[in-house]
Amino acid sequence: MTNLIALRSAVDRLRPLRIFGTVAATGAGHLTLHGLAQDARLGDWVTVQRRDGGVLGAEILRLQDGAVIALPDGPADGVALGDAAELLGPRALCPDDSWLGRVIDPYGQPLDGQPLAQGPVARDLRAPAPDPAQR
Repeated sequence: MTNLIALRSAVDRLRPLRIFGTVAATGAGHLTLHGLAQDARLGDWVTVQRRDGGVLGAEILRLQDGAVIALPDGPADGVALGDAAELLGPRALCPDDSWLGRVIDPYGQPLDGQPLAQGPVARDLRAPAPDPAQR
């Protein structure tokens, strides 16, 4: 039954439509992306596919007329004008009881190199902390 719940959760997280834009400019610690302004929201996550094959993640910080400003999660070396940027939506994790005792980075990737089971419920990374009396 647990596997069925996890499978259902994975299917619910599938994106039927992929939204792409392009890198229009780079600046001091940020990227300007065109083609995403109609669908993007503050805090959404994007990935930029560099021409050298590397992928750079970024968080949307500002929406402006026809463009979005994104903060890369690492050095933007190798990013070029016209590189494809895919809108992924808000960041979320799907914790599972098997995560107890594991070390997981801020993006939900295990640091021990072992596979990480996904739980049945997606949780927003920006969710408020639980009430201390209810923990």
